[in-house]
Amino acid sequence: MHLTSSKYLIIRHLIFWFILFHFHCFIHDIYGNHYSELIYATLKTLNFAILYYCISFYIFEYYYKRKWIYLGLLIIISISMFYGINYFNHVQLRSEFFNLTQYETNPIKVIKESSIFYLIISIASISTSVTRNSIEKLKRTNQEIITLNEYKLSFYKEQFNSHLSLNFFSHCYNVISENSKIAAKNMESFTNILQYSLVNENKMAVPILNEINYIKDFIKINKCISSNIFVDFYVEGNVKEKSITPMILCLFVENAFKHGITSDKHNPVKIALSITDEFISFKISNKIKYNSIHSTPGFGLKTLKELLVFNYNKGFELDVNCDETNYNLSLKISLK
Repeated sequence: MHLTSSKYLIIRHLIFWFILFHFHCFIHDIYGNHYSELIYATLKTLNFAILYYCISFYIFEYYYKRKWIYLGLLIIISISMFYGINYFNHVQLRSEFFNLTQYETNPIKVIKESSIFYLIISIASISTSVTRNSIEKLKRTNQEIITLNEYKLSFYKEQFNSHLSLNFFSHCYNVISENSKIAAKNMESFTNILQYSLVNENKMAVPILNEINYIKDFIKINKCISSNIFVDFYVEGNVKEKSITPMILCLFVENAFKHGITSDKHNPVKIALSITDEFISFKISNKIKYNSIHSTPGFGLKTLKELLVFNYNKGFELDVNCDETNYNLSLKISLK
Protein backbone atom coordinates (compact mmCIF):
# COMPACT_ATOMS: atom_id res chain seq x y z
CA MET A 1 0.00 0.00 0.00
CA HIS A 2 1.33 3.42 -0.95
CA LEU A 3 1.65 5.86 1.94
CA THR A 4 1.82 9.62 1.51
CA SER A 5 4.39 11.75 3.36
CA SER A 6 1.70 12.97 5.79
CA LYS A 7 0.78 9.38 6.69
CA TYR A 8 4.45 8.55 7.26
CA LEU A 9 4.69 11.58 9.54
CA ILE A 10 1.67 10.46 11.59
CA ILE A 11 3.10 6.95 11.91
CA ARG A 12 6.49 8.29 13.05
CA HIS A 13 4.82 10.45 15.69
CA LEU A 14 2.71 7.54 16.96
CA ILE A 15 5.81 5.36 17.21
CA PHE A 16 7.65 8.08 19.15
CA TRP A 17 4.88 8.51 21.74
CA PHE A 18 4.49 4.73 22.02
CA ILE A 19 8.21 4.43 22.80
CA LEU A 20 8.00 7.32 25.30
CA PHE A 21 5.08 5.60 27.07
CA HIS A 22 7.09 2.40 27.49
CA PHE A 23 10.08 4.45 28.61
CA HIS A 24 7.97 5.85 31.47
CA CYS A 25 6.83 2.33 32.30
CA PHE A 26 10.43 1.11 32.35
CA ILE A 27 12.00 3.84 34.52
CA HIS A 28 9.13 3.64 37.06
CA ASP A 29 9.10 -0.19 37.02
CA ILE A 30 5.41 -0.19 36.12
CA TYR A 31 5.21 -3.49 34.21
CA GLY A 32 3.14 -5.97 36.25
CA ASN A 33 2.28 -3.43 38.97
CA HIS A 34 -1.01 -1.73 39.88
CA TYR A 35 -3.14 -0.48 37.02
CA SER A 36 -2.92 3.07 38.42
CA GLU A 37 0.74 3.11 37.41
CA LEU A 38 -0.28 2.40 33.81
CA ILE A 39 -2.77 5.27 34.07
CA TYR A 40 0.07 7.41 35.45
CA ALA A 41 2.36 6.58 32.49
CA THR A 42 -0.48 7.12 30.01
CA LEU A 43 -1.44 10.53 31.46
CA LYS A 44 2.19 11.62 31.58
CA THR A 45 2.73 10.70 27.92
CA LEU A 46 -0.53 12.39 26.87
CA ASN A 47 0.42 15.50 28.86
CA PHE A 48 3.76 15.73 27.02
CA ALA A 49 2.05 15.17 23.66
CA ILE A 50 -0.62 17.83 24.28
CA LEU A 51 2.01 20.39 25.27
CA TYR A 52 4.23 19.53 22.30
CA TYR A 53 1.49 19.91 19.68
CA CYS A 54 0.00 22.95 21.42
CA ILE A 55 3.31 24.84 21.21
CA SER A 56 4.40 23.42 17.86
CA PHE A 57 1.20 24.17 15.97
CA TYR A 58 -1.21 26.54 17.70
CA ILE A 59 1.04 28.86 19.72
CA PHE A 60 3.37 29.45 16.78
CA GLU A 61 0.43 29.85 14.41
CA TYR A 62 -0.89 32.70 16.54
CA TYR A 63 2.64 34.11 16.84
CA TYR A 64 3.19 34.23 13.06
CA LYS A 65 -0.30 35.73 12.57
CA ARG A 66 0.39 38.34 15.31
CA LYS A 67 -2.70 37.38 17.29
CA TRP A 68 -1.22 38.37 20.64
CA ILE A 69 -4.36 38.00 22.78
CA TYR A 70 -5.01 34.45 21.58
CA LEU A 71 -1.29 33.71 21.95
CA GLY A 72 -1.22 34.91 25.57
CA LEU A 73 -4.39 32.98 26.49
CA LEU A 74 -3.09 29.81 24.88
CA ILE A 75 0.26 30.05 26.70
CA ILE A 76 -1.53 30.49 30.04
CA ILE A 77 -3.89 27.59 29.32
CA SER A 78 -1.06 25.29 28.18
CA ILE A 79 1.05 26.04 31.27
CA SER A 80 -1.93 25.58 33.60
CA MET A 81 -2.94 22.31 31.97
CA PHE A 82 0.60 20.92 31.94
CA TYR A 83 1.36 21.74 35.59
CA GLY A 84 -2.17 20.79 36.72
CA ILE A 85 -2.19 17.38 35.01
CA ASN A 86 1.37 16.68 36.12
CA TYR A 87 0.57 17.58 39.75
CA PHE A 88 -2.62 15.50 39.79
CA ASN A 89 -0.86 12.61 38.10
CA HIS A 90 2.15 12.60 40.42
CA VAL A 91 0.65 13.59 43.76
CA GLN A 92 -3.01 12.62 43.75
CA LEU A 93 -3.07 9.51 41.56
CA ARG A 94 0.17 7.87 42.70
CA SER A 95 -0.15 8.77 46.38
CA GLU A 96 -3.65 7.27 46.47
CA PHE A 97 -2.34 3.79 45.72
CA PHE A 98 1.30 3.95 46.85
CA ASN A 99 2.99 5.10 50.01
CA LEU A 100 4.91 8.14 48.83
CA THR A 101 7.02 10.19 51.21
CA GLN A 102 6.17 13.78 52.06
CA TYR A 103 9.18 14.88 50.05
CA GLU A 104 7.96 13.01 46.96
CA THR A 105 4.57 14.74 47.14
CA ASN A 106 5.97 18.17 47.91
CA PRO A 107 4.37 20.67 45.48
CA ILE A 108 7.65 22.60 45.09
CA LYS A 109 9.49 19.44 44.05
CA VAL A 110 6.71 18.53 41.61
CA ILE A 111 6.76 22.03 40.11
CA LYS A 112 10.55 21.94 39.70
CA GLU A 113 10.41 18.58 37.93
CA SER A 114 7.51 19.77 35.79
CA SER A 115 9.45 22.93 34.85
CA ILE A 116 12.38 20.86 33.59
CA PHE A 117 10.06 18.75 31.44
CA TYR A 118 8.19 21.86 30.27
CA LEU A 119 11.47 23.48 29.21
CA ILE A 120 12.66 20.37 27.33
CA ILE A 121 9.34 19.93 25.49
CA SER A 122 9.13 23.64 24.71
CA ILE A 123 12.62 23.66 23.15
CA ALA A 124 11.81 20.53 21.11
CA SER A 125 8.48 21.85 19.85
CA ILE A 126 9.87 25.33 19.08
CA SER A 127 12.77 23.80 17.14
CA THR A 128 10.33 21.63 15.21
CA SER A 129 8.05 24.56 14.45
CA VAL A 130 10.88 26.85 13.35
CA THR A 131 12.32 24.11 11.10
CA ARG A 132 8.91 23.31 9.62
CA ASN A 133 8.13 26.96 8.91
CA SER A 134 11.57 27.52 7.39
CA ILE A 135 11.06 24.57 5.04
CA GLU A 136 7.56 25.77 4.11
CA LYS A 137 8.87 29.28 3.50
CA LEU A 138 11.65 27.89 1.29
CA LYS A 139 9.11 25.81 -0.64
CA ARG A 140 6.88 28.87 -1.11
CA THR A 141 9.84 30.92 -2.29
CA ASN A 142 10.89 28.23 -4.77
CA GLN A 143 7.31 27.90 -6.01
CA GLU A 144 7.10 31.67 -6.44
CA ILE A 145 10.33 31.62 -8.47
CA ILE A 146 9.01 28.76 -10.62
CA THR A 147 5.68 30.54 -11.11
CA LEU A 148 7.47 33.78 -12.01
CA ASN A 149 9.71 32.01 -14.52
CA GLU A 150 6.71 30.24 -16.04
CA TYR A 151 4.93 33.57 -16.31
CA LYS A 152 7.95 35.15 -17.96
CA LEU A 153 8.26 32.24 -20.38
CA SER A 154 4.57 32.44 -21.17
CA PHE A 155 4.90 36.19 -21.66
CA TYR A 156 7.80 35.82 -24.08
CA LYS A 157 5.95 33.12 -25.99
CA GLU A 158 2.96 35.39 -26.31
CA GLN A 159 5.18 38.02 -27.91
CA PHE A 160 5.63 35.51 -30.72
CA ASN A 161 2.07 34.75 -31.68
CA SER A 162 2.37 31.23 -33.07
CA HIS A 163 -1.18 31.17 -34.49
CA LEU A 164 -0.67 34.43 -36.35
CA SER A 165 2.78 33.39 -37.56
CA LEU A 166 1.61 30.06 -38.91
CA ASN A 167 -1.32 31.72 -40.67
CA PHE A 168 1.06 34.28 -42.15
CA PHE A 169 3.43 31.58 -43.40
CA SER A 170 0.45 29.77 -44.91
CA HIS A 171 -0.50 32.96 -46.72
CA CYS A 172 3.08 33.40 -47.95
CA TYR A 173 3.13 29.81 -49.15
CA ASN A 174 -0.04 30.35 -51.21
CA VAL A 175 1.33 33.55 -52.76
CA ILE A 176 4.82 32.16 -53.45
CA SER A 177 3.49 28.88 -54.89
CA GLU A 178 1.94 30.83 -57.75
CA ASN A 179 5.40 32.04 -58.85
CA SER A 180 7.96 29.61 -57.46
CA LYS A 181 7.30 26.01 -56.56
CA ILE A 182 10.77 25.59 -55.02
CA ALA A 183 10.38 28.61 -52.74
CA ALA A 184 6.92 27.37 -51.74
CA LYS A 185 8.33 23.96 -50.79
CA ASN A 186 11.06 25.60 -48.69
CA MET A 187 8.48 27.80 -47.00
CA GLU A 188 6.44 24.69 -46.25
CA SER A 189 9.46 22.96 -44.70
CA PHE A 190 10.21 25.96 -42.51
CA THR A 191 6.56 26.16 -41.40
CA ASN A 192 6.68 22.47 -40.48
CA ILE A 193 9.79 23.03 -38.34
CA LEU A 194 8.21 25.96 -36.57
CA GLN A 195 4.94 24.14 -36.00
CA TYR A 196 6.69 21.02 -34.67
CA SER A 197 8.69 23.06 -32.15
CA LEU A 198 5.66 24.96 -30.87
CA VAL A 199 3.11 22.16 -30.79
CA ASN A 200 5.30 19.49 -29.17
CA GLU A 201 7.31 21.51 -26.66
CA ASN A 202 5.28 20.32 -23.65
CA LYS A 203 4.71 16.74 -24.77
CA MET A 204 6.53 13.81 -23.17
CA ALA A 205 6.60 11.73 -26.35
CA VAL A 206 5.81 11.99 -30.06
CA PRO A 207 5.87 9.48 -32.93
CA ILE A 208 9.48 9.05 -34.03
CA LEU A 209 8.35 9.61 -37.62
CA ASN A 210 7.59 13.23 -36.67
CA GLU A 211 11.12 13.64 -35.34
CA ILE A 212 12.52 12.18 -38.56
CA ASN A 213 10.44 14.57 -40.68
CA TYR A 214 11.69 17.48 -38.58
CA ILE A 215 15.31 16.47 -39.23
CA LYS A 216 14.61 16.14 -42.97
CA ASP A 217 12.97 19.58 -43.07
CA PHE A 218 15.84 21.04 -41.06
CA ILE A 219 18.39 19.68 -43.54
CA LYS A 220 16.26 20.90 -46.45
CA ILE A 221 16.10 24.45 -45.06
CA ASN A 222 19.88 24.56 -44.54
CA LYS A 223 20.42 23.37 -48.11
CA CYS A 224 18.05 26.09 -49.23
CA ILE A 225 20.13 28.71 -47.44
CA SER A 226 23.37 27.36 -48.87
CA SER A 227 23.89 24.98 -51.77
CA ASN A 228 27.24 24.06 -50.25
CA ILE A 229 25.72 21.72 -47.63
CA PHE A 230 26.60 18.03 -47.62
CA VAL A 231 24.70 15.72 -45.29
CA ASP A 232 24.00 12.00 -45.41
CA PHE A 233 20.93 11.03 -43.42
CA TYR A 234 20.03 7.34 -43.17
CA VAL A 235 17.02 5.76 -41.49
CA GLU A 236 16.50 2.03 -41.14
CA GLY A 237 13.98 -0.06 -39.26
CA ASN A 238 10.26 0.09 -38.59
CA VAL A 239 9.27 3.57 -37.42
CA LYS A 240 5.61 2.70 -36.89
CA GLU A 241 4.25 2.79 -33.34
CA LYS A 242 7.61 3.99 -31.98
CA SER A 243 7.78 7.13 -29.83
CA ILE A 244 10.51 9.42 -28.58
CA THR A 245 10.89 12.57 -26.51
CA PRO A 246 10.39 15.51 -28.90
CA MET A 247 13.44 17.51 -30.04
CA ILE A 248 15.99 15.14 -28.45
CA LEU A 249 17.46 13.99 -31.78
CA CYS A 250 16.82 17.34 -33.44
CA LEU A 251 18.97 19.19 -30.92
CA PHE A 252 21.91 16.89 -31.57
CA VAL A 253 21.52 17.53 -35.31
CA GLU A 254 21.31 21.30 -34.78
CA ASN A 255 24.49 21.22 -32.69
CA ALA A 256 26.24 19.27 -35.47
CA PHE A 257 25.28 21.97 -37.99
CA LYS A 258 26.24 24.78 -35.66
CA HIS A 259 29.67 23.49 -34.64
CA GLY A 260 30.52 21.13 -37.48
CA ILE A 261 31.81 21.56 -41.00
CA THR A 262 28.95 21.01 -43.45
CA SER A 263 30.62 22.30 -46.63
CA ASP A 264 33.15 19.49 -47.15
CA LYS A 265 31.90 17.29 -49.99
CA HIS A 266 34.37 14.55 -49.15
CA ASN A 267 33.52 14.58 -45.42
CA PRO A 268 29.77 15.16 -45.15
CA VAL A 269 27.87 15.23 -41.89
CA LYS A 270 26.72 11.65 -41.38
CA ILE A 271 23.50 11.02 -39.46
CA ALA A 272 22.28 7.45 -39.01
CA LEU A 273 19.10 6.37 -37.26
CA SER A 274 18.37 2.70 -36.64
CA ILE A 275 15.15 1.51 -34.99
CA THR A 276 14.43 -1.95 -33.62
CA ASP A 277 11.79 -3.31 -31.27
CA GLU A 278 14.16 -2.83 -28.33
CA PHE A 279 16.33 0.18 -29.11
CA ILE A 280 16.67 3.44 -30.98
CA SER A 281 20.23 3.90 -32.17
CA PHE A 282 21.30 7.37 -33.31
CA LYS A 283 24.76 8.32 -34.57
CA ILE A 284 26.33 11.53 -35.82
CA SER A 285 29.83 12.06 -37.15
CA ASN A 286 31.24 15.27 -38.59
CA LYS A 287 34.30 17.45 -38.87
CA ILE A 288 34.57 20.24 -36.30
CA LYS A 289 35.03 23.91 -37.05
CA TYR A 290 38.28 25.24 -35.62
CA ASN A 291 36.57 28.02 -33.66
CA SER A 292 34.14 25.49 -32.15
CA ILE A 293 36.85 23.45 -30.45
CA HIS A 294 37.18 26.02 -27.64
CA SER A 295 33.60 27.31 -27.70
CA THR A 296 30.61 26.30 -25.59
CA PRO A 297 27.40 25.39 -27.46
CA GLY A 298 24.33 27.45 -26.61
CA PHE A 299 22.29 24.35 -25.91
CA GLY A 300 25.18 22.21 -24.78
CA LEU A 301 25.79 18.54 -24.34
CA LYS A 302 25.33 18.83 -20.58
CA THR A 303 21.77 20.11 -21.03
CA LEU A 304 20.99 17.35 -23.52
CA LYS A 305 22.26 14.76 -21.04
CA GLU A 306 19.98 16.24 -18.37
CA LEU A 307 17.01 15.97 -20.75
CA LEU A 308 17.85 12.34 -21.45
CA VAL A 309 18.16 11.53 -17.74
CA PHE A 310 14.89 13.31 -17.00
CA ASN A 311 12.97 11.46 -19.71
CA TYR A 312 14.70 8.07 -19.79
CA ASN A 313 16.44 7.85 -16.40
CA LYS A 314 19.02 5.06 -16.94
CA GLY A 315 17.40 3.73 -20.11
CA PHE A 316 19.93 5.25 -22.48
CA GLU A 317 23.62 5.16 -23.40
CA LEU A 318 25.39 8.25 -24.69
CA ASP A 319 28.97 8.12 -25.97
CA VAL A 320 30.74 11.19 -27.31
CA ASN A 321 34.23 11.08 -28.82
CA CYS A 322 35.74 14.38 -29.81
CA ASP A 323 39.21 15.49 -30.83
CA GLU A 324 40.55 18.57 -32.59
CA THR A 325 39.08 17.63 -35.97
CA ASN A 326 36.37 14.98 -35.55
CA TYR A 327 33.19 14.64 -33.55
CA ASN A 328 31.40 11.33 -33.11
CA LEU A 329 28.23 10.82 -31.13
CA SER A 330 26.38 7.60 -30.41
CA LEU A 331 23.04 7.50 -28.59
CA LYS A 332 21.14 4.34 -27.72
CA ILE A 333 17.68 4.61 -26.16
CA SER A 334 15.86 1.61 -24.75
CA LEU A 335 12.24 1.17 -25.84
CA LYS A 336 11.44 -1.34 -23.10
